Amino acid sequence: MPAPSPFELLGLEARYAVVRADLDHVHRELSKALHPDRHRDKPASERRLLLERAMQVNEAFRIVKDPIRRARALLRLRGISVDESREVSPPPMFLMDVIEQRETLAEARASRDVGKIQALARGVAARRDATEKKLVVAFDQTEISDPESVLSLVGELSYDARFLEEANAAAEELENEPGAAN
Repeated sequence: MPAPSPFELLGLEARYAVVRADLDHVHRELSKALHPDRHRDKPASERRLLLERAMQVNEAFRIVKDPIRRARALLRLRGISVDESREVSPPPMFLMDVIEQRETLAEARASRDVGKIQALARGVAARRDATEKKLVVAFDQTEISDPESVLSLVGELSYDARFLEEANAAAEELENEPGAAN
């Protein structure tokens, strides 16, 4: 019997569109129900199973709350391989845009321009949001007719996530420097 999907573990419908407040609520309730303090009177073997279940629920929560890991899980559920041999690069124009944005980020960081870094991050966040909307539409279809394009969108999300991490770290670093204007 195959392991339950992250969605099954959380009792959620396997969809890309997830309401974060609902996800947080489900996770909180399951965590409370599985908490070891609630099961002290149970045999050790049962407590061990409950602990394993709690760890599975926590991992399922991490997967479903992360847009990239959620998309990969949904692809796997539909029988689409998402291993490294199947990675699809985003379109060349997207990659060129990423290169330009990274160069601009490096320049803004070097010139200590937090406003420019934040503006870049807002632009990439808007692009990420648009990509996620495309994924909602793709996963709402009964069948994914073009898995390669969906894999490419997931690749775009990965690039955007890395850029946003770098931009946010750069802005935070500059804002926290001694003498920085906050």
